[in-house]
Amino acid sequence: MLKRPCYSKEKGAHYGYGWCGGMCRWGTTGKIKSLDAYAEQLDAKVYIGIAADETARLEKSKKPYKLHPLAEFGGGMTESDCINLCRSRGWAWLENDVDLYNILSRVSCWCCCNKN
Repeated sequence: MLKRPCYSKEKGAHYGYGWCGGMCRWGTTGKIKSLDAYAEQLDAKVYIGIAADETARLEKSKKPYKLHPLAEFGGGMTESDCINLCRSRGWAWLENDVDLYNILSRVSCWCCCNKN
């Protein structure tokens, strides 16, 4: 029910876009395609929140309209720097009064099995 025919460079024709998780990341794919189309059509800039210590992700994001302020700001902010800044401003990711960053290394979409 959740899968439909689709095509990818890696797999060719296959069924995809089922429930998010693992290699099925239609939420991410749809978001990136929309942002890329918008930026290319209107000569806009896209700001991507990738930290300086996420080098593999930075390498994959090389389009000229994509900017990475966390990685570029003052020599770069690491993931730890970013969490500490958020906490210093009183921001938290709470679930039943538990700060999720105290028990998880990443906080993401609730239905994504890529989180721990």
